[in-house]
Amino acid sequence: MRTFAIPSICLRCCMAAVVLLCSMGLNAQDFSNKGKEFWLVYPDHVDGTESAMGIYITSDVDATGTIKVGTTSVPFTVTANTVTRKFIGPMTGGDASNMGIVNTLSSGIQTNSGIYITSDQPVVVYSHVIRQARSGATLLLPVNVLGREYVVPSYRSAGASGPNSGFGQVTVVAPEPNTMIEITTVAR
Repeated sequence: MRTFAIPSICLRCCMAAVVLLCSMGLNAQDFSNKGKEFWLVYPDHVDGTESAMGIYITSDVDATGTIKVGTTSVPFTVTANTVTRKFIGPMTGGDASNMGIVNTLSSGIQTNSGIYITSDQPVVVYSHVIRQARSGATLLLPVNVLGREYVVPSYRSAGASGPNSGFGQVTVVAPEPNTMIEITTVAR
């Protein structure tokens, strides 16, 4: 059996490094979908402003907050471990109207149409746009985890018909003015 002598300077350096690392606070990045501040957009829908958006808010604690839709503020209350539902609908068919916020512009760019959701406690928010036989849903990410790189998988629908069928859609919202966004498309 061979034995090796470890110089005391190496042993002291290793111990110092371990003590230093253990004394530093560990700061893990939080990529949770639970938060207090969210931005949402109402993407174009084949039925335009006749569609409705359901906003579903849940939490493991009691929470209160506001959904700001244009100039309308919709208050909400969530009881722990339940789901609160609010609707943004055609004309006055919901808790707030979708007029002026549904992106129906041919350029695809519409400003000042974001939906802003805030809460006093961390919540999880989902949205669902629906009309007749078509729908789209999303899980919202809170503002504190935005600014990352995203991959959006999509494919052309082979079973649909009509002039607007068969194409996926990506909607981007920026919580700060003059935000630069880079979109790289890849066709496979």
